[in-house]
Amino acid sequence: MNHNLLFTVLLVVSPIVSAFLASVFTYRYLARSQKRDYLYQQRYAAYKELSSQLIGLRKYCLDKISEGELNTFYHSYTLDIGSAQYQNEIVHVVEANAMFLSNGIQTIVQSVVDKLSLLCKAETVILGIANENEKRTYYSFYPIVLTEIEKCLQELSAETEL
Repeated sequence: MNHNLLFTVLLVVSPIVSAFLASVFTYRYLARSQKRDYLYQQRYAAYKELSSQLIGLRKYCLDKISEGELNTFYHSYTLDIGSAQYQNEIVHVVEANAMFLSNGIQTIVQSVVDKLSLLCKAETVILGIANENEKRTYYSFYPIVLTEIEKCLQELSAETEL
């Protein structure tokens, strides 16, 4: 009789315990999954914002290269806000999204920002020079920045697997 009581209790309790354990494991899995999805969305948004700024800077540099080469078909399609403004925008994006950007991306972006500092100085010098031949020597900084931008964009696309 003792065994029958034990089996009866187990028959009543086992579905309750099973349901409880299943709900605990499901809750933990869903919570982790939602957290991972949220972090991925935030990281993707940070990469998208950074790449948007870099693409704008790339267009700016290409326009300035055309301007420096005195290209007869040159027509600026970007707002001429200057490299200092792009530098400020890129630094702001990195600071605002630092926790979502990998160390590798932050290092490459820092290289772009360093090159932009040189470009800002060159643009300041260009403004003070009247001789067009002298100005062209300072236009050599744009391809240097352009190379760094391309490296950064390649790294961004590699990390987002696009």
